[in-house]
Order: sequence, then structure tokens, then C-alpha cells
Amino acid sequence: MEIETRKAEENPLMERTEHKLKVSHEGEPTPSENKVRKKFAAENDLDPEKIEIEHIYTEFGKKYSEVVLRVYEDKKVVELDETEPEEESKEEPEEEETGGEEEELEESPEEESEESEEEEPEEEVEEEERTEESEDIDYEELVDENITDIKDFVKENDVEFEKLLEAEKDNKDRKTLKEWIEGKME
Repeated sequence: MEIETRKAEENPLMERTEHKLKVSHEGEPTPSENKVRKKFAAENDLDPEKIEIEHIYTEFGKKYSEVVLRVYEDKKVVELDETEPEEESKEEPEEEETGGEEEELEESPEEESEESEEEEPEEEVEEEERTEESEDIDYEELVDENITDIKDFVKENDVEFEKLLEAEKDNKDRKTLKEWIEGKME
């Protein structure tokens, strides 16, 4: 991947520099925002956290992309801490530990414990089915599809949105798809 700066304009009011680039990527797919950000930062001795990609556009069949990005002087516009998703998954067992409260509820009057025992097996079966289905999904392969196909797949299948979002960030890093996935997670 080669980056050629076509235009760079200072914007002192917004405290940034606006760049229009031509990114050659012969034999490769359109590069992700992260790849462009890191490569541009490395070539220009910049902090990648201060680079905002407005868009990456590739015409059908072309071996290059047009990129518009902004480099801010002082503010960080992107968090590049790639360990965040792993840390979140480490926090999940802690949440399970709070399940002790549920166990205390089971020790309450017999009627309540019988009702909760009847509901738990159904929930466990549903959870196991969801887990089995989501383990069969190759999220890296799924995010190679276009956005419409991904949305259709999600409607028809039970997916783990966290894994889907992480795969998208590592792959094409499309803003609209990430926003849609985050909306589904809420």
C-alpha cells in the first residue's frame, strides 16, 4: 500500500490540517481506516490518535482509493487502545460472581425457589443453543460480505455482536456497520 498526498490544507480555525490522498493497493482490497491511519502516521511522523479518516472511496475495479483525512493539532480523535475488547471480556466473569445474590434468593421460601428452578433449565438450554450457534459463525468471513448481506445474516441468525464488532474493526472497519452493530448491542 502506497500513499500519495494530493492536497493538504491548513485549517487554523478548526486547529487541523485536511489531507486528500491517493492510496494505491494493487492486488489488495480497500484498506481499512486503521491501516491507512497507521501508515499515514508512520510516513509523516504523526500521532495516529490525532488522525480522523473522513472517508475512503474506491471506484469499482480501481487499484487505488481516494482518502480524505484530518490531522488535529491537539485533540485526540481516535482511541487506538486495541486491548479494550479483551479487557471487557475479562470483566465478564466478575459479573458472574455477583450471581451469588441469585443463589441467596433460591434459599428463600420454597415456592419462590421452585419457580426459579423451573425457569433456569429453559434459560440454560436457550443460552447453550445460542452459544453453539454463535460458535459456528466465522465472524472474520462474515465481515468480508457487504453490509446488506451482513444485516440479513444477523436477522436470520443469533450472533454475538461483540465478536462481530471486533471482527469488523480488525477487517474493513466500516463506520456505518460499526454504528449499526453498536446500536444492536444496546
